[in-house]
Amino acid sequence: MRGQGDKLSDIAISNGRITAIGGGIAGSAVDTVNAEGNLVTESFVNTHLHLCKVWSLEKMDELAMGAYHGEGMGKAMSAIELARHVKRDLTLDGMIENARKAAALAALHGNLHIRALADVDSIAGVEGVKALIAVRDEFRGIVDIQVVAFPQDGIAKDPGTDALMRQAMELGADVVGGIPWIEFSDRDAAAHISFCFDLAQQFDKDI
Repeated sequence: MRGQGDKLSDIAISNGRITAIGGGIAGSAVDTVNAEGNLVTESFVNTHLHLCKVWSLEKMDELAMGAYHGEGMGKAMSAIELARHVKRDLTLDGMIENARKAAALAALHGNLHIRALADVDSIAGVEGVKALIAVRDEFRGIVDIQVVAFPQDGIAKDPGTDALMRQAMELGADVVGGIPWIEFSDRDAAAHISFCFDLAQQFDKDI
């Protein structure tokens, strides 16, 4: 802590908030953790993780990888289109297993809050949402996972995605995601934005 030098301090926490910092804090505690002089900091937050596709790198071909890693992400749309095929090989059980491993690693390294994107489209359907909801519920109290229903391939561009997005929210997704720049026209991008706001309002969810 600034101005404290090398002095070790106790930290009292009540209802998730720090209530006192200092040496020899009076009172009793339900739980006591000895940090052994190590740094105490808030947990890390990952605000953008495609948790439904972790450990799928080996399924990517060189063309898609090249587009992803191009300068300034100038070929991002091409990269997304080239990588769509990966989703055809993903299964519900496989996504749950991989997401579970990732969540456990996150907890191990102090990443206790994850906003996790689940692709919702004509290939993925809502299987990614189902998988991440299962892992979210399993890790409740360990890692705070918010499941984002994410129309990766667009809404106007990928017919039927609007209905799938509604289904994803009905299943229990926490956040409405959007990617309006993926659409083919400004008009479709504007409609994409309007749809996402309307859906979020309907289900009283964040965007």
